[in-house]
Amino acid sequence: MPYVKAEPDMRKKGDKVKSEWIKVRVSKAEFETIHRIAEKAGLSISELIRTRLMKE
Repeated sequence: MPYVKAEPDMRKKGDKVKSEWIKVRVSKAEFETIHRIAEKAGLSISELIRTRLMKE
């Protein structure tokens, strides 16, 4: 099969691109609690933490 060059994604993403990482160490029990809260809220863990941190 011949190589087909993919076209670059030219859509503007602006601040939607999340490229920075924040790492946090938690215990297994804390992780399970955070995971349960995120599931109840219908969010991923990242989204849950992001919304809690950005709340003013």
